[in-house]
Order: sequence, then C-alpha cells, then structure tokens
Amino acid sequence: MLSESDSSNNSEEEFRSPQATPSKFTPASKQKKRLASPLEQIGKRITMTEDNTTQNVTNQDIRTIVSELLITNNTTNNIVLLGQFEAKLDEKLAIHASELKTVDLRVAKLEENLNKLKREKNLVIYGIPESNEEKNDSVVGIKTKLEELWKTLKLPPVDYDEAFRLGKSGNKRPILIKLLKLSDKKTILQNRKLLKGGQIYINLDLTKEEQTRERKLREMLKQYKQQDKNITGFIKRRQLMLYKDKKPFKTVMDQAPMDTTN
Repeated sequence: MLSESDSSNNSEEEFRSPQATPSKFTPASKQKKRLASPLEQIGKRITMTEDNTTQNVTNQDIRTIVSELLITNNTTNNIVLLGQFEAKLDEKLAIHASELKTVDLRVAKLEENLNKLKREKNLVIYGIPESNEEKNDSVVGIKTKLEELWKTLKLPPVDYDEAFRLGKSGNKRPILIKLLKLSDKKTILQNRKLLKGGQIYINLDLTKEEQTRERKLREMLKQYKQQDKNITGFIKRRQLMLYKDKKPFKTVMDQAPMDTTN
C-alpha cells in the first residue's frame, strides 16, 4: 500500500508533468495561428465563389430582364403602330365606302334616267281584247286595233316604231306602243279623256319603281274616296291631286299621311 506521502508525491508529479516537459508540446496560440491561416484561405475562396456566383446570376438576370423589356417595348410599339395603321385604314375604307355608295347612287340614277329616256315616247294601252286575227298575225291584228283606237280618239293615223302585247298569256294583255314623235304622245294623252267610262285606258310606260309609286297613290285615292264621296283626284308627276266639291283640296305624295279634313 502506498502511504499518504507517496500518494501526495505522485499527485504532485502528475499535476506538474505537463510543465515539466514543455518541449514535447506546441503552444495553443501557435496552433491557432497555424489552423487559422488555411481556414481563412478556405473562407476567402468560399466567399469569392459565392460572390462570383451571385454576380454571375445577377448579371444573367439583368441581361434577361433587359432583353425581355426590349422585346416588350418593341411589341408594345408595334401594337400601337398597328392600331394606328388599322384606324387610318378603317378611316380610308369608310371614305371609299361612302364614295362607292355615292357612285352607286349616281349610276342607279343614270340608269333610271336612261330607262326613262328609252320609254319617253312609249305608251301602254289597257283593255283592248285580243282578236282571232291577232292570233294568226299579231302585227296585223294589233295594227287594226290601233286604227280603231285612233278613230275613237278623233286622231289621224299615228306613226309608231313597233307595238306588241305585254305578258305571255291573257285575253286583254296590255299593248306597248313605241311612237316616233313625242308630239303624238302628248296629243294621245290629251285626248284619252274621250275614253272615260269605257274599258280602255292609256297610261305612260313606267319603270317598276314608278309603277309601285303610282300603285300606292291610286290606293291612297281609293281610301280618300271611301272616307268622303265628294273627293275626286288624279295622279300627275308623282303626285296625287285631290279635289273636294270640285275645288282643289290637297296635293299629296305617296308617303304622305292620309287626311280628309279641310
């Protein structure tokens, strides 16, 4: 067994042993310096790597954003320019459409005037029955009927270019006569009053539009007469001339509202 003195000596030796052999160990401060140098280098490298990575990412993002902004800006500008071009194009198309409409109206008016000019010397005769002679030779048959008509109108024989029936079938198809002289047309119209009360009447060679307008005017005249028996009238120059108690009463167009009041 160890004595207390031995134990004390051993403890003291163990306690003093590190200091007794200082040459065998490196001081802690030097060890820290040695360790710090490579750690700092590694840290610097990591920091540089992080900075480079961040810088690279940031530059790439900036380039991408700038590129997208340029594209967006160009696209926006193109859209604006396209919209302006489209607006100008619509404006020009509207102007051209208006001009075309005006031209169409003028052409239609010219065609109507030309059509009227072609019909200027024409008359249409209604109510003359078709004869057996006419069935065999329409030209001779119609000529005979017209000669009878001139006698009824107390006129000498009237020269004309041609005369023929309108329509495909019927017993009293209208006769279209193309006169050579405008003066003969006026004379026939003046003397047609001699046919009043009969089955035969003479009218102008109207266009389809004029026929529609006159049909409306005749219908209006019929309605006026139904409301007031003292009203009479006739159609002249696209107007309905009305008389009441043999006095001029009213002049109306085909679109005018009907009114029988004084």
